Amino acid sequence: MYLEYHELLKKYKEASRRYNETLEKKSKLILAVIPGASKIKQVMVDGSNAYTDLNLINYTSEMEEVDNLINQSRNTRDMLNYELKKLESKMRSNGDVYDKIYCYRWIDHKSVYKFYRLTGYSIRQNYYFIDEMKKNMYQK
Repeated sequence: MYLEYHELLKKYKEASRRYNETLEKKSKLILAVIPGASKIKQVMVDGSNAYTDLNLINYTSEMEEVDNLINQSRNTRDMLNYELKKLESKMRSNGDVYDKIYCYRWIDHKSVYKFYRLTGYSIRQNYYFIDEMKKNMYQK
């Protein structure tokens, strides 16, 4: 079960990264439309504010796409977060020794000396389990 959790955690981090990228893209779009100081060359060549009008047209068309991407990535991230929490509670309640060690070691960030009594194994056996788990999780 801890391998499923580990893979799901990778997917969650990727979805969270995509969500943050789309938020950054939206903020860049908003900043592109905010009026600033006029550029002398542009005013002399165009003679009008045509450049800002084009920015507004592009802004409205791109903003809908970005909002859809934000909603989609937020929904994916939230769904994966829900699945992670559900799997974590399942691992804590009725998981085997590997699942409990994963919870204590990688989720709670505890050292072996603080949780080895809770697993019912010695410190050396816990480290042996952790080495096996690392081989399974990081074999790629």
